[in-house]
Amino acid sequence: MTLAGPGLDDERRNALQAVHFNSAVAPDDVWSPLAHHVPELHGPVAAELARAVASAARKPRSTPIGVVLRGERGVGKTHLLGWLRQEAQARGGWFFLLKLLDDSSFWAGAVHGAISGLNREGDQLGAMLDALAKATGHTDESRLRLRGTIPISREYLDELVDRVRELDPQVALECQDTLRALVLYRARGRPSEVGHRFLALEDGGIDEADRAEWGFHLRSRSAQLVLGDLSRIFALTGPVVMAVDQIDSVITQRPGASGLADRLADGLMRLREETRRTVLVVACLPRSWELLAERSVNSAASRFAVLDLRTAMPSAGVAEAIVQRHLGALYAEEGFAPPHPTWPVARAAFDGAEVAHSTPRRLLQRVEEHVRWCLAHDVEAELRDFAADRGEGPAPEPDAGGLAELDERFARACEAADVASPLDPAREDELVPGLLSAALRCYAVEHGGDLVLDQPPGRKPALHARLRLTLDEASEDEVWWSFRAIAHGHSTAVLARLRSACLEAGVFGGTGKRRLVVLRGTPFSGGPRTAKAVGELVAAGGEVLPLTAEDLRVFSALRELVAQAPAGLLAWLAARTPASRTPLLRRVLPPVGAGRAGSDHSSGQDEPVWPEQEYEEPIRALPDVPQQQWPSPRWPERGWPAAEPTRLAGNLFTPRPGAPDPFQPDSGWNDAPAAHDATITLGADATTGRPFTLPLVLLRKHVAVFAGTGSGKTVLLRRLVEEAALHGVSSILLDTNNDLARLGDAWPSPPEGWSPGDADRAHRYLSGTDVVVWTPGRESGRPLVLDPLPDFGAVRADPDEFRGAVDAAVAGLLPKIALSGRRLVHGRAVLTEALAAFAGRGGRDVAEFAAFLHDLPEGASTMRDAVRLAAEMADSLHAAIITDPLFGGSGHRLDPGELLRPPPGARARVSVISCVGLPTDGQRQAFAHQLQQALFAWVRRNPAGDRPLGGLLVLDEAQTFAPSRGEVVSSASTRLLAAQARKYGLGVVFATQAPKGLHNSVTGNTATQFFGRLTAPAQFQAALDLAAARGGRVDDVSRLNAGRFYGATEGTGFTKLSLPMCLSHHPQGALTEVEVLARARP
Repeated sequence: MTLAGPGLDDERRNALQAVHFNSAVAPDDVWSPLAHHVPELHGPVAAELARAVASAARKPRSTPIGVVLRGERGVGKTHLLGWLRQEAQARGGWFFLLKLLDDSSFWAGAVHGAISGLNREGDQLGAMLDALAKATGHTDESRLRLRGTIPISREYLDELVDRVRELDPQVALECQDTLRALVLYRARGRPSEVGHRFLALEDGGIDEADRAEWGFHLRSRSAQLVLGDLSRIFALTGPVVMAVDQIDSVITQRPGASGLADRLADGLMRLREETRRTVLVVACLPRSWELLAERSVNSAASRFAVLDLRTAMPSAGVAEAIVQRHLGALYAEEGFAPPHPTWPVARAAFDGAEVAHSTPRRLLQRVEEHVRWCLAHDVEAELRDFAADRGEGPAPEPDAGGLAELDERFARACEAADVASPLDPAREDELVPGLLSAALRCYAVEHGGDLVLDQPPGRKPALHARLRLTLDEASEDEVWWSFRAIAHGHSTAVLARLRSACLEAGVFGGTGKRRLVVLRGTPFSGGPRTAKAVGELVAAGGEVLPLTAEDLRVFSALRELVAQAPAGLLAWLAARTPASRTPLLRRVLPPVGAGRAGSDHSSGQDEPVWPEQEYEEPIRALPDVPQQQWPSPRWPERGWPAAEPTRLAGNLFTPRPGAPDPFQPDSGWNDAPAAHDATITLGADATTGRPFTLPLVLLRKHVAVFAGTGSGKTVLLRRLVEEAALHGVSSILLDTNNDLARLGDAWPSPPEGWSPGDADRAHRYLSGTDVVVWTPGRESGRPLVLDPLPDFGAVRADPDEFRGAVDAAVAGLLPKIALSGRRLVHGRAVLTEALAAFAGRGGRDVAEFAAFLHDLPEGASTMRDAVRLAAEMADSLHAAIITDPLFGGSGHRLDPGELLRPPPGARARVSVISCVGLPTDGQRQAFAHQLQQALFAWVRRNPAGDRPLGGLLVLDEAQTFAPSRGEVVSSASTRLLAAQARKYGLGVVFATQAPKGLHNSVTGNTATQFFGRLTAPAQFQAALDLAAARGGRVDDVSRLNAGRFYGATEGTGFTKLSLPMCLSHHPQGALTEVEVLARARP
C-alpha cells in the first residue's frame, strides 16, 4: 500500500531523481566502492572467502582449492565478489575479474578481463610493480620508472628481470616477456601501446623492432600462458583472487551447443591448476554449476568447494539495512538528509511477509518502482507494503510551462557543447564514456523496462559504454549493446582497441544478442590485418558508425541536465525523448515503446524490436569499398560569435501542444572556417630542418614560454599570434613591456630570418587582421574601463560555478575596501553573502551593488554586524568609483566579445592591452583579474564548439599574475583559466622570464612548452627540472642563441628549434608611451 501525501518540494524531488537515474546503472559492479554492503546478509560465506584469501597469503607456493558461489539471480553474487575484491586488496593482495565472453575464446576472454582490471579501483598494476620493485631492492628512481610515474627505458626492464631472477629464478625465466609487457603497459605514450599489444594480441603481437628495442624474447605469447604468467608474477607480492562471473550468460546464449560444458569446465580446471597462490572463484546459477559438474571431463568436486547463497532474506533488519545503505549512499552524494534512513519506504514495510521471500535485487527494484511512481505523480508518499499493488494509473500530463523551460535549457546546452574534444584520440577515453553514459541513462528512462547501464569504465577501457536488456531473470539471459569510439590513426593501436572491444562486447558468440558499435568518423587503414578485423566485426553483426556533431551536442546537453537534475526532468525526458531521437541511438537501439522488457520475459520469446534504417549509411568496415563516401565534419565558421550564440539548426523532435519549439534554424557564419586539422608552424628542427608544427586544436591545452631577455621570446609570442590569426583565430595580449603594440606594423623591407613564403604570409596577415591597441588608465589613447562584477547570469544555474564567480569577484573588490585584521575576515563574509544575494536578484553593476550594501536588505547576510560593515564597504566602493579611472572612469567597457570580434572584412582581431596606464604590479593584477573573470564568463556563453580553437589570451610576465609563492588578486582567476578554459576552446599562452616564479598548477596545465635562453642560476635550474618532469633534457638552455628554443608538445619529446622572424615589424627597442598612445587612438 502506498499512502499519498503532499507534493514533493525541490530538495526531495532532486534526491528521488538521483535514486531513479542511478537505478539505470548497474548497482553491483565489482569495481565500485561498496558503500551499501551489509555483512549480515551472507556472513558465513564471506567468512569462508576471507579464510581462503588468508590461507593464500600465508602460503606463497600453494594452489588453493577453487570456490563456487552458487545462488539464484539477485541474491548478491556479484556484490559479494566486489566485497571479496576489497578484502583481497586490504590484505595486500590482488583481484582479477576474468571474462568468459563466448564458448570459443575462453583464454582470450579471460586475459582480456584480467588486463581490463589492471587500471581499475586501486591501480593494481602500479601498486604491484612498486611492491615488486621494493621487494627486489630497487632505488626510488627505478621504482618511479617501473610504475610509470616517469619515463621507462630498456635498462630498467633488464634490471628488473635480473633482480626477479634472484627472488624466483623460474618466474624470471618463464614469465619475463609478460613482466616486460606489464611494465610498459603501465607507462605512458607509445611504450604503453607496445605493452598492451603483447598482452592482448596473441595473433601477431608486437613488431620486430619493438621486440628488439625492449628486450622481449618472443613477439607474442598465447593467452593461456599470459594468464598463468599474471598469476605467478602478482603472486610474488601477495595473494591473488581470480573471479569468473559470466558463465551463465555464455551458457544461455548457446543452450544446445555440443561440448560447451566440457570446454568451459576444462578451461576452469586448467586455470586452477596453472595458477599459483591464486583463489579461483566462480559465481553462477545452480543449474549452470550442475551442468559443468555433471558433464565435465575432469572432476569438479575435488577441485572446487561450493558455497550456497541463500535466496530468502535473513531478517527484516537485514532487509531494512540493505535499503537504508543503498539509499543513504545516493542521498549522501546529493547532500540530502532524509526524514528517516529508509525514506520513502516506511519502516513498517519491512515487517511484511513479502520481504522474507525477496532477494536484495527484488527489494531494491520494488523501492525503485515506488520512487518512479512518486516522481511521476509529484507526490511525497511512503511505501508501507512491498506486496501491495502500486496502483500507478496514468501519470499526470506534464506542465507545458515546465517543458518549455527545459526546452530552452536544453537548447542552450546544445549550443554550448564542445563537439571537437571527444573526437580527439588523446581525450576519447576521458570524454566519450561520460557522454554515452548520460545519453544511455536518459534512453533507459525514456524507454523503461529492464535496461541497465554498466558502471563507467576505468583507465584505458575496452568499451566506452554498454547497455543491457534483461530477457529472462531466471537464466540471466541478456541483450548487450556495446559502444567504443576509436579515433586513433595508427593501425596497430586501432587493431588493439578493436580487438579488446570485440572481446569485451562478446560479439563472436554467434547468437545476435551481443552488438558492438564502433564509433569512428574516418576510414580505417587499408592494412590486411585491420581489414580482416573490421570484416570479422561486421560479419558478427557489429557496425562502424560516425559520432556526429548532432549526437555530441545532444549527449553533452543531456549530461549537463542529468548533473543539474532540474525539476520536471523525468517528465521532460518522457515527453521529448531526446536521447532516443539522436541519429546514433535511433539507428542502434529499439525505438521508445518497442520491445519493452518486463519481469515476465523469457528467453524463448521474440527478440527486441530493432529499429528501421533511419540513419545515414554507416561507415563501411572495409576501406576498399568503391562506393564509400566518408563523412567529414562540418566546422562552423571562423571566429567566435558576432553577437548572440548560434542556435542548433534543425529540430530533434516535435514538442507537444502548448510547448514552444526549442530550436530554430540559424543561417550560420559567412567566412571560411579554419580546417579541423589545421596546423601552425613555429620554426624548424635546428639539426634536420624538419618543420615544428602544432595542431591548432592543441593550443586549447595552453602554451608556456620560459625565456629571458634577448632570447627571442617576444618574436615567438608574436609569431604564434600571427599564425593563429592567419587561421582566423583572434587574440588578446596583455603587453607589460611595450613590445607587442607593433603587431599591426609592416616591415619596411624583408628582414633576415624569414622563411620562404613569409613575405606573402606577412601580407595576408596584415591585410586580414585588425590590430587594436587598448590603453586602460590612459584616456588619451583608447581607454578600457573595468566591469568589476562578472555576468553572474552565465553561471547562476550551476551552484558551484556561481559560488566560484562570487568568490572571484569578492577577491577583486577587497583591495578597494580598507579593512584589516578581524574586520577583514568579517568584511569578506558580509561581502560574499551580500554579493551572492545581489547577484541572485540579477544585479551586476558595481554602483548598484554599492547602493545595495549601503542599504543592506534584511536577510542578505547572517553576520551580526553586517549592516555596519556593509555601510563602510559601500562608502569605500563609492570612493573607488570616483577616484579610480579603471573602476569607474570613461572609456570602452571591458567586453571580451569586442576584444575578439573582427570587423567586417577582417579575418581576425588582435587586441593588444598596453599596461602604460597600469604602472604597478597591483594595478596590473587587478586589471588582469577582471579581464580573466569577464573572459571566462564570456567563453562559457560562447564556446568554440566544433572549431579547433576559439581564441588566444597571451600573458607576458605571467609570474606577476599567478606567482608560485603567495596569493595576489589575479591568482585564482589565472589558475581557473589554466584549468578550465580549454573546455570552451580558449587557449592561454603563459610567458615568463622566471619559470621558478610561476605557479606550478599553471605550468602543469600547459601541453606545449618552449624553453629559450635563461641565464639566472635559479631559473636555469627550474627549467631543467620542468623539462625533466616531461622526460626531456635542455642542458644547454643557458647557452642558447637568440631565436633558438627547445620545444615540445603533447606526445613529443623536446626538439631544439630555430625560429623565423615575426611577420610584423620588430625593430630593436620597445615603444615609448607616446608611441603606444599614438597607435591606440581610433
